[in-house]
Amino acid sequence: MRYFKKSSLEDSVAGASARPRHPRAIASVATASALLGLAVVPSQAYAAGTHVAQAAGLHGTLTIEISPANLPISKDPYTQWMLQSISMFEKANPKVSISVTDDIAGNAYLTKLSAQEAAKTAPDLFQGWTEARMFPYAAAGRLTNLKSYILTSPTTSKLLSNFALSTVTYKGGIYGIPLIEDSEVMYYNKAVFAKYGVTPPTTYSEFLNDISLFKSHGVTPIALDTLNSSWEASILFTQLALRVGGPALYKDVVLKGTAKFDNPAYVKVGQMIQTLVKDGAFNSNYSSEADPYAETLFSQGKAAMWDMGTWDIPPLWNALHNNLGWFPIPSVPGGQGNGSSVGMILNTDDALSISNYVSPQTKALAWDFISFILSPERSRAFAGLGEPIATTVPLTSANTDAVNASIHNAATATTSPMFPWDDVLGTALGEDFDNSTAYIYGGQDPASALAQDDQYRKQLAG
Repeated sequence: MRYFKKSSLEDSVAGASARPRHPRAIASVATASALLGLAVVPSQAYAAGTHVAQAAGLHGTLTIEISPANLPISKDPYTQWMLQSISMFEKANPKVSISVTDDIAGNAYLTKLSAQEAAKTAPDLFQGWTEARMFPYAAAGRLTNLKSYILTSPTTSKLLSNFALSTVTYKGGIYGIPLIEDSEVMYYNKAVFAKYGVTPPTTYSEFLNDISLFKSHGVTPIALDTLNSSWEASILFTQLALRVGGPALYKDVVLKGTAKFDNPAYVKVGQMIQTLVKDGAFNSNYSSEADPYAETLFSQGKAAMWDMGTWDIPPLWNALHNNLGWFPIPSVPGGQGNGSSVGMILNTDDALSISNYVSPQTKALAWDFISFILSPERSRAFAGLGEPIATTVPLTSANTDAVNASIHNAATATTSPMFPWDDVLGTALGEDFDNSTAYIYGGQDPASALAQDDQYRKQLAG
């Protein structure tokens, strides 16, 4: 959901996470069921006015419920993009009328939509959830299974990545279409790097050398604040864990729960983190500072790097413009997850779902509108807002800022992407893991800290 804060209602959903990342980040659980047979390739141009609704002679009305940012509607780019899409779709399909039934934001929208779902009065098409927050509604039969629509829409299916679809897949059915796909990356300030003759590291030894160089010049190498947000400490840990342990170990430990957190690879990662702390890789007051302290350090050029998500691209781009860059965590010697296409942390959000209580004609019309806003034209317009889009449409700096385009294209090409661990692990264990990473930063023995996660998982399992 866009821009909501965690609420008690969210706690009631089994498997929901306590993770307070980007305010539109949704709690989630692991789902290994990627839809088979859908190619992850860019689509050909999607011509306006050639939609299924017009070709099939469909007509009627469609109600849509969305949640804007905590801004007046006239100042919210997302809402304006949606309203423009509706206007364009109606113009191409004159027998179709679409109305937006709500414009409330935050917890109010979350609460209302949950109540509508429970009462079976949700609108025809609505902006809802992915993963754990979606699955109870799919299980209850309240959402339309979109799999048949996708399989019979070859143009649209090519716009959807298997990863994005996996986050809305429940027991083989597909119950939403995500609009957002966020990534977690290491940002860097190009001006700071250039001032000291540093280029983005391509090896881990270069990464360590760069940290030492920045430190020697009085520049904070990596901005960090973990007061009330231990999840920020977990980002670098999980990125390094994928490099050191590889995708297979991540699946066994995090997704399946068949291997232990305190395995040698992850203990090694903890030791690497503690070496970084000892070497002054982070601002010394990170544990006593809260968000947005790290962002401010980085934006003002007082820190060379910041490990964070794509939800922060708009403010970072506004502050730094072409001085904003990013790079993946470099490969680690002897690691099982090295390579330029491995190592991205991805998560989806803002899924559009169709109510299961509307007529087949209305479902077809709703799907046609979804297909339209997924088109390259509308995807690129959405990306132009600085949004990290969930489609596979290639982006350039002509469509959006250069950083958003570059990260999106890399995410589309990545292999073995992984979810943020605390999302996957659920509310209790996810928070415990985040805290364990913070304890490791603080000097606790990594094996001991990770063993506590193993013990807590056993406790939760009963």
